[in-house]
Amino acid sequence: MALGWGNNAWGDNGWGGTLAGTGVSATGNVTGGNLITGGLASVTGNITAGNIVTTGNLTVGGTTTYINVTNLAVKDPIISLGGSANGGNATSYDGKDRGILLLDYYSNGSGPLNHAFVWTAANSEFSLVSNASVTNEVVTINSFGNVRGSTFIGSFSGGLLTNAQPNITSVGTLSSLIVSGNANVGNLGTNGLITAAGNITGGNLVTGGALSVTGNANIGNVGATLFVGNISGSGNSNVGNIGATLFVGNISGTGNSNVGNLGVTGVFATTLSSSGNSNVGNLYFGSGVVSGTGNITGGNIAGTLTTASQTSITSVGTLTGLSVSGNANIGNIGTAGIVTATGNITGGNLIASSYLIRSVGTGISAAGSTQGTATALTKEMNIVGTVASGANGVVLPTAVAGMVLTVTNITANVLNVYPASGAAINGLATNASFSQGTTTIQFIAPTNTQWYTTGATYA
Repeated sequence: MALGWGNNAWGDNGWGGTLAGTGVSATGNVTGGNLITGGLASVTGNITAGNIVTTGNLTVGGTTTYINVTNLAVKDPIISLGGSANGGNATSYDGKDRGILLLDYYSNGSGPLNHAFVWTAANSEFSLVSNASVTNEVVTINSFGNVRGSTFIGSFSGGLLTNAQPNITSVGTLSSLIVSGNANVGNLGTNGLITAAGNITGGNLVTGGALSVTGNANIGNVGATLFVGNISGSGNSNVGNIGATLFVGNISGTGNSNVGNLGVTGVFATTLSSSGNSNVGNLYFGSGVVSGTGNITGGNIAGTLTTASQTSITSVGTLTGLSVSGNANIGNIGTAGIVTATGNITGGNLIASSYLIRSVGTGISAAGSTQGTATALTKEMNIVGTVASGANGVVLPTAVAGMVLTVTNITANVLNVYPASGAAINGLATNASFSQGTTTIQFIAPTNTQWYTTGATYA
């Protein structure tokens, strides 16, 4: 230090005042209470101080700044990393990463290890890195770290370590879904295949494609506006109820096809088949054909059978009506009511356990004096109650071989009984009348043109 001997050296401004001059230099230490300068403080060595307080900017131009403190407190809430020399945004892409590097040493003795929370320019993403290498301000990710928190909001890429995720209510399009336990699904819709080595249990199964099962297919209900596909299995096909507006496909199995109710309001286009039995509770469809080379067994079959001849039907339930346009060849007819026919009833024997009830006509009035004007008899038992002079004729029906009927005259006048046109009674001429007094006569027809009286008189 170059000092004068005047007032500025050892005088008032020397040892106890202000040190001023064009230059101050020292080869040793300079110790003072405060260092105050209106210009620059340029130091080529180290500055060691208790506190450095500045109201301006602190600019450090070196490559590395070391801060060795227990706690680093930054008053301002925003920390800017990786900007330009003056603290603004970078003026061009520099290919460098931005983040915080954490220097660690593994406790197991494996050596130093770098962790980082960094924005990688190459990936354009934030990364939490458990093992990082840094070269020229670019981070190489050797392995990723884990993120733990109570709630995650936003999009996520990577694997979740926590197995149960009760708050996830929707996901995007999955390329695959593997469930080792039970999958409880309200509605399952797919345009592809559903394949399972185990059981599939659900409330509703809705599919636009095929359902392929190598084991047993146990399904509660299948309901769809349009069902196009197949239900098949190498084992049993067990389906609760199938209801669809339109069903196009096959239900088949190498075992048994067990269906609770099969109802289709549209078209059942193909087949219900199995190498075993097809057990169906109710089978209903709007149109189409149900066919099988084996037996079709069901609780109820509702609809009209299109095949006219059903030779295997040996019994039916209670019929409300039976109409036969041809011949009815019946062994025995048993009824608690009345058997009525407008045509002929032909059988081996007619056996009545109580009475054989015949048709009866009473209060018949004779009429006319010719075959054409006589009263026609229409019953098997005929009671004539009125016979008058000039109105005393009745005419028998057209004879049928085997026909039997009786005529009773309860009056005192003679009754003329005519055959139908072209027929004869006993040995009388054709169309001639038979005279009957007050008696009952039985008329029998062995042919279609001949009547005979039995000659019996009934009191």
